[in-house]
Amino acid sequence: WAYKKNKNINYFNNKFIIQNQDTQEYKSLHTQMNYIEEFNLINDKYDCKRAGMFAKSIAVNLKKGLYKIFIEYKNDGENILVDTGIFFNN
Repeated sequence: WAYKKNKNINYFNNKFIIQNQDTQEYKSLHTQMNYIEEFNLINDKYDCKRAGMFAKSIAVNLKKGLYKIFIEYKNDGENILVDTGIFFNN
């Protein structure tokens, strides 16, 4: 789960986006947000330490190459593309 520290979120809409470093093309990945019991409100703030999100599968026919991982953050009307600084080779 992607969230802003000290902000209570009413609506979650996050997913992983990857960018091919050779072509600069972006691809959205099917992302599942995993809710578990420990994800709850503590003093009216979300405790996200044990919740998470993961890509269910890498996109079909993904070109070989180096990719950068981003998080698309569209919570509560915000629309932000967050650079994680993480890369992977396909």
